[in-house]
Amino acid sequence: TLIGGLLALSLEKPVLTLMTAVIGAWLMTLSGMAVGIEMGWQEKAASVIPAEYSTWLIMGLWVMLTAAGISTQRRLGRRKKKED
Repeated sequence: TLIGGLLALSLEKPVLTLMTAVIGAWLMTLSGMAVGIEMGWQEKAASVIPAEYSTWLIMGLWVMLTAAGISTQRRLGRRKKKED
């Protein structure tokens, strides 16, 4: 039980950072898709991007936003430590 508690304390911040970045990036991706569909960008994109690539582009966008979120959270976390 002691080992589990110590492990939980050491993993809490990295797991929380990862999960907030993943979920936030997914919500931004879905929101962007909803806005794009509402504004009629889907038809314009379909004429330029083959349908089999659209899924990969969406997944790539999600991964890039996740990486940006993790990077931003880590940078802001280090800045807070320096201020303290």
